[in-house]
Amino acid sequence: QEINNYATWSGANDVTGEPTPKDAGEKETFTISNLNPGKRYYFAIRAVDDMGNKSIVSSSAAAFSVRKKSKLNKIYPNPFYPAKDHTATISYNLNREANVIIEIYNITGELVRKWNEGFRSEGEHQTTWEGKNRGERQVSSGIYIVLLRENGVAADRKKMAVIR
Repeated sequence: QEINNYATWSGANDVTGEPTPKDAGEKETFTISNLNPGKRYYFAIRAVDDMGNKSIVSSSAAAFSVRKKSKLNKIYPNPFYPAKDHTATISYNLNREANVIIEIYNITGELVRKWNEGFRSEGEHQTTWEGKNRGERQVSSGIYIVLLRENGVAADRKKMAVIR
């Protein structure tokens, strides 16, 4: 519900932990955490002086909370020389607990390799690839797409080069 008058203001939830006011003309910021992703929130500001006098309600602003995206981090080495490097490390960062699948596709879109990493906690994880396909044969030189799936949904992708 948009906060546009005193009646809706008095029914709103207070946020605590306000910063100490800065001098007039200086920029003020305030971060509110633990909001639900995808939900609309309305915010309004009302000043209270040292004597308890309250200002009128400011213009109401609306905002959506945004969940940080899980992502593939570095693929190392890239380019990957399987004969020399033996393994490539694929690291990824999850912003929440999730069931993780890592897939590698060739440039024509054919699935080359797939790892069901299972349920992983929030944070940094990694897996390694020896440059082999699902039949355990060495892949040819080319560009490959590494895809991170989080709970069955594509979360991020990166390219890597394999040179034999």
